[in-house]
Amino acid sequence: MERIKKTQSISPLRRTILFPSVALVLIPSLVLGGCATYPKVKVNKNPLPLTRAETETPEELLLDVRIKIFDPGKLPKKKDAARGLSEEIRKAEGHFIAAQLKNTMLKTGKWGAIRVVPDESSSDEILVSGGILKSNGEVLEVKIEARDATGRNWVREKKYSTAVDTDMYRKLQNNSEIFQNIYNQISNDLAAYFDTLTPEQIREIRQISEISFAERLAPEVFTGYLQKDPKKNIVKIDRLPSDDDAMLARIRRVRERDYMLVDTIDQHFSGLHREMTPRYNDWRKSRLDEMNMIREVDAKKRKHQSIGAAVMVLGTLVFTLLGVLVGSSEVISSGVSTSVQFGAREMFDAQKISEEAEINKRAMEEMGVSFRTDIEPTIIEVEGETIKLTGSAKAKYQQWSEVIGKLYKLETGAVISSVNSAVPE
Repeated sequence: MERIKKTQSISPLRRTILFPSVALVLIPSLVLGGCATYPKVKVNKNPLPLTRAETETPEELLLDVRIKIFDPGKLPKKKDAARGLSEEIRKAEGHFIAAQLKNTMLKTGKWGAIRVVPDESSSDEILVSGGILKSNGEVLEVKIEARDATGRNWVREKKYSTAVDTDMYRKLQNNSEIFQNIYNQISNDLAAYFDTLTPEQIREIRQISEISFAERLAPEVFTGYLQKDPKKNIVKIDRLPSDDDAMLARIRRVRERDYMLVDTIDQHFSGLHREMTPRYNDWRKSRLDEMNMIREVDAKKRKHQSIGAAVMVLGTLVFTLLGVLVGSSEVISSGVSTSVQFGAREMFDAQKISEEAEINKRAMEEMGVSFRTDIEPTIIEVEGETIKLTGSAKAKYQQWSEVIGKLYKLETGAVISSVNSAVPE
């Protein structure tokens, strides 16, 4: 009987000791459960030199480049990564990136006309297309493809990425581009491939581009001049019309008018780029500032959690051991209670910081940038007739293809098939 009483007398002490054991298991999991909302990224502050032409290239050996508006891609699936981003901003970025790449390539002196276009066509001498993989003000990652009129790939689904920090934004001058390294790298890769071409290959690209345009307008006349390898998807010249061919001369006149619309749309994109630049830089910098603020809040939160957990664990252990030594459960209970209360206050502070982080995140979501999305009607004078094109850039391309067909019909009096160089949005 005395043995039973002795066991019952110490069982409260054992029950008191049980709580510290559970705390030792649970508290570290509370601390380790959190993770950084925005992990730090590696920043490259070294500017990449742009490859430029060392000598002037003869005009007949220059290739025209068309840069298709970049695919905006998909927004991140994770809620935190997608905060502050929107499809509208991404679409505007697709225009901006294409125009910025054009401006970069123009500085090299290695190309003919460089134009930003809403869609591709089979007669492009060089077509550069791409998509946005990541863009959040801190990191820009894009995917690029480039091919010429023969079908040869210059760049095949290559990824380009770079990261910046707030210090680089502070040093940014005259609305220059914070992610210029990416554009320089793409331009350098295209220039490197171009430098491998022989004059004969350059002329072949130009000839195939011209005949492809002619074949779209008058397939009954120009089909058979080009042959396409179905396996390699490469176009080769089978034969060429004479340089003084009357039909080819008409095609060239129509093509010059085709350049009119392409130049008009390109000028619109250039104006949009200039208009966007200061606001776009401000938005990207503000978003990075918000991300860094949230990082600081996360760090403080983890610090307070660690301090609170440490006080709870160490205090619990100390008072438990002391209580065991003196044989008093009251010492254990009061000591543990004090430690837990202090630690809880620290962790409560961490929770308040967490709420502050949520406020900053919501502010990032609400940060709006009004990009111009409407496109004014385009008025073009052709053959003394005023032509009005309306809608999006792609819609104008579709309308213009019909105009080009009519112009060719006026030139030849022939009945031709409709030209479908683009599909309207």
